[in-house]
Amino acid sequence: MTLALSYEHRIVGDVAGLFMVLDYPAGSSVPGTGTDARVKERIATVAEGKVRVLGDDQDTDADGQEDRLRLLVALTEGTTLPTGPIARVRFDCVDEARLAADQFRCTVDQVSDGAGQLIAAEEARKVTCMASIGQAGK
Repeated sequence: MTLALSYEHRIVGDVAGLFMVLDYPAGSSVPGTGTDARVKERIATVAEGKVRVLGDDQDTDADGQEDRLRLLVALTEGTTLPTGPIARVRFDCVDEARLAADQFRCTVDQVSDGAGQLIAAEEARKVTCMASIGQAGK
């Protein structure tokens, strides 16, 4: 699964950090919980430039099964995060043939500028993410 970021710099301004929140369906999982090593092994940064992505696998409905991956995306050098592919997440799937990209909901939360200040809600809503399913290893 590839997660991509989209926004227009001329409208939003510099974006130096944010959370990508990926809600994923039953039948898919990321081994581990929270920020443990097994979760980290399943997340790869694919963005161009100096970007760091850290994940936190969460159980949002207290049913004992994680269902949300919250990714901190932070610029480590430069002025603004790139648009396009940011991270790749490798899921375990019970029945891969039945899963489709529209079953994975990607949203953006807490968008901040280079000074670490939250960007106004009106502009932050214009920063979006998309999830797409690709073949393993691509």
